[in-house]
Amino acid sequence: MGDSPLVVVLRDRIDVLYDPEIRALDAKALTRAEELRRFPGNEGRPARELVRDMLSHHRVLRNQPGGYRIFDPLSGDPMRGGTQSYDRTDVVAVLGMSDGMMAAFDAYGMRGLEAFCRAATLQSTESLVCEMRVLERTDSKLERYPRFKMSDDASLFCLSVSE
Repeated sequence: MGDSPLVVVLRDRIDVLYDPEIRALDAKALTRAEELRRFPGNEGRPARELVRDMLSHHRVLRNQPGGYRIFDPLSGDPMRGGTQSYDRTDVVAVLGMSDGMMAAFDAYGMRGLEAFCRAATLQSTESLVCEMRVLERTDSKLERYPRFKMSDDASLFCLSVSE
């Protein structure tokens, strides 16, 4: 999972599962990039460029003690990040999405996550991604919504659970 959350839609709530460590590391890097942008000559430079070394260091922490966990089927221990169990009768659906797709809900605030996940369709997802791309283009300097690049991948899958 890492920075790509799973959303478990339950009958009475949703649970969002992700590794908080990678989010904390990315938040530190974005904060540092914003600080560095204030220095003369750095205005308008992409955040990723300003903190490239910091991001590289963070990625070295992948699946290491004190670092963040990400699903890695080639590691020999793909579940080392942990597991979560639910009673099948309580689960309505499970959605997996990339961090770029999650940005529509958390960073950009374009939709309520629970309402979207309960009613997600191919059409509603495609519409949201199109709207997100328009919003990102209107913030071409990455200032209103600080991020590392103009757009990130926006992937989503949904598994419905029937009784």
